[in-house]
Amino acid sequence: AFVPSYFGKLNNMAITDYLFDPTALFVFGCLTVAPAMAFLENPETAVAHTISYLLDPAMLAGFAVLTLTTWGTGRWEKLSGHNRRLAMWFLLNGSFIHITMDGMTGGWHFLDLLDKHYRTLDQRFNTDEATSWLITQLELFIMAPLCLLTFRAYVKNSPSKYPLNLLTSTFQLLGAVFFFGTEIINDFVNVPADREFAFTFHHLLYFWFGYGANVIWIVIPIYLMWSSYSSIVTKLEAAPVPKSTNNIPKRQKSK
Repeated sequence: AFVPSYFGKLNNMAITDYLFDPTALFVFGCLTVAPAMAFLENPETAVAHTISYLLDPAMLAGFAVLTLTTWGTGRWEKLSGHNRRLAMWFLLNGSFIHITMDGMTGGWHFLDLLDKHYRTLDQRFNTDEATSWLITQLELFIMAPLCLLTFRAYVKNSPSKYPLNLLTSTFQLLGAVFFFGTEIINDFVNVPADREFAFTFHHLLYFWFGYGANVIWIVIPIYLMWSSYSSIVTKLEAAPVPKSTNNIPKRQKSK
């Protein structure tokens, strides 16, 4: 009964809304690159490593949060294409980006196959350097819950979606700026910077894509913050102004 009921809550979204959603495609690519690389490196052990990868607590946690959040949200209201993409952005950030990937793998080194790539991408993950580690824990314990609350607000078309969007996007922006910016200031001492623009496979995977992808969490949160701020201002300007009571004569006391 759970499966039909679960998908009944999502019946306002076609399967293509999931398969071709930009955030879903990005998350799928990030999660599959590690087992794909393992297969290329050693096909004989890749199957066993992939099974272990899929059954890792971090992966199970992401799918559990995704399922419980969509289930607990209740029936989805009909969303426009724009709001549907926003809802999916917050849902997948909250369940996989901030929990499975950065929070549990980057911070606590779950998902051995993916953790190896985190360590190659940025040497700070080898030493659990204080600033980067703290950012991963902010993702796990603050950004993830905020993303899921924002997702729920969009699905239910709650007025709280605008302030939640603004708050969540602010956290995401600050996390990206501190993680991305400190390494720029330090002249890329911890990442495999492609200083000669060689565009080798190693540089393309770990620098241009792996490290460069942080720009996504700068550009999109800035856009969402401005969009939410504009929506809040518009709602406030359209709200009816309460009538002033200054000109209403006071009731005189009877003698």
